[in-house]
Amino acid sequence: AFYTLVLKGHIAIQRCVFPRYVTGHRIDAFARHALWQCGTRPTASGATLEASMVVSNEPGYYSSGKFGIRIENLEVIVPASHLFTTTTEVKEEEEEVDLIVTRARQMTQSGGATANAASLCFSTLTMAPLCRDLIERTLLTETEIAWVNRYHARVLQVLKPRLMTTKVMGSQSNEHQTSTVSSSSAQAVAYLERHCAPI
Repeated sequence: AFYTLVLKGHIAIQRCVFPRYVTGHRIDAFARHALWQCGTRPTASGATLEASMVVSNEPGYYSSGKFGIRIENLEVIVPASHLFTTTTEVKEEEEEVDLIVTRARQMTQSGGATANAASLCFSTLTMAPLCRDLIERTLLTETEIAWVNRYHARVLQVLKPRLMTTKVMGSQSNEHQTSTVSSSSAQAVAYLERHCAPI
């Protein structure tokens, strides 16, 4: 249960919309809320948050002498304006991690919308599956379940092509060429697909 409670805090932070220059300590309560309800004391940290910064979303829980849990993703701070639009251009752009970082940095340097945005939010950079076996679905809300499934779908979309390393065999004329996937890559893909399947 503790992993899922920490995950709830992680999701709450990632979905948070906040004003410019707010400190991380003011957002900590989102990470701590689920564990507070169980009478526990989670860990979290924070600093002043500004557009284009890359920060760590890392709520955790530690039981002295027993175990510790931390779920950590890097997030880039971007304008929250894209949350209130449905344009195809914005949706496509937000799906590309490198474009998100570049766009935020360029707009900040030019004094554009990112620097002057009234509201900011986090866009996830880290692409790694959560520990599926430790997630207790019954402790999550429908919104949180949808977040986990969207995150895992994106992780699979980004990582699977990179794991599908191919070795091309055939003539120099490229006729009758075939491609194979190494056994280690196949195992990695199978692991990824299992852990990124909808919960």
